[in-house]
Amino acid sequence: MMKAGDVYESPTSRETGVILVGAGDTAGRFMQSETRIRPGGAVSVEHYHPTITERFEVLEGELSVRLDGRELVLRAGESVTVERGRRHRYWNASDADTVFRFEGWPAARFEAMVLTLFALGAEGRTNAAGVPRPLQMAVILDEFSDVMRLASPPEWVQRLVIPVLARIGRARGLRATYPHHEQLYERWQQDARAGREREAVSA
Repeated sequence: MMKAGDVYESPTSRETGVILVGAGDTAGRFMQSETRIRPGGAVSVEHYHPTITERFEVLEGELSVRLDGRELVLRAGESVTVERGRRHRYWNASDADTVFRFEGWPAARFEAMVLTLFALGAEGRTNAAGVPRPLQMAVILDEFSDVMRLASPPEWVQRLVIPVLARIGRARGLRATYPHHEQLYERWQQDARAGREREAVSA
């Protein structure tokens, strides 16, 4: 699980960030991070969390949020809490970077799912919006159905279709989490430490 000081990146959603409090620091109960999202960056798929509450607080710039069909633009000092079950997505529609503080609870399985999605994006195994291919996405949604569900199609359709696609995906070797992604995550930490050391030397 992530710990304070860890870094992460998502080339598809154009986000980079640092963990302030990780699930590894709280026995999976809570996480807090500071995320920078570049212009045009987005979590493009509208979704909801059956068991997780999230909070977004903008520190710099503007963050657009779609929440239960209503669009909000949050500016520095403004925040929104997304309770479990509420449909949402967010993006940076401005021409400057946006920095926001994110909080989520409970956090352990949420972190595991997000790491898979970010790592697949880094490996080029998603589309430009960060969405994996259908079979891979079905495997993830089936495993993490307690963490995330799509806003559409209707839930009854997802309950019928996703398990079937997930079985096909698993038969083809697809997984909801991959051991080698832990190595990729550690490389991110090593690169970040090396970058900090270079900055310290040049300062």
